[in-house]
Amino acid sequence: MDWKVLGLFRVAHAEGPDVSRSVAGRAGGEGIWVPTALLPRFGVTWTASDPHNLTVGYRLDDVQIDLRMVVDDEGRLRSLVFDRWGDPDSTGRWGSHPFGFEVTGYATFDGVSIPSAGRAGWFFGTDRWSEGEFFRSEILGYELVRGPL
Repeated sequence: MDWKVLGLFRVAHAEGPDVSRSVAGRAGGEGIWVPTALLPRFGVTWTASDPHNLTVGYRLDDVQIDLRMVVDDEGRLRSLVFDRWGDPDSTGRWGSHPFGFEVTGYATFDGVSIPSAGRAGWFFGTDRWSEGEFFRSEILGYELVRGPL
């Protein structure tokens, strides 16, 4: 994992099995921006405990992802949380911690509606959420890649 400023200057680097497991979790959560990747034909299971609470489960390599989603009355995602492998306190002790995304905006691009703005971080849904948030995003453009018909 490399974090770079302007794609040029490395500001952080990490590697190893713990980092790979954490990155797989993050990538699994990012499935919300590719809605077709969450279809049952790809081994994804959907369960609902009520009209507003869903669990979407699938495997990404050896990592099981169980996204617990909250949707509004129109079925739009409001938030998601899942157990992500990590060391958010930088203690050297890796483990599973709640990681989530709160949707603050929605947009439709090329006929596909996705969460277009939000904030993400560790300890979602706990009293530590304010210290765990580290990422805010806004999607200004989105193009669905279409395969051959």
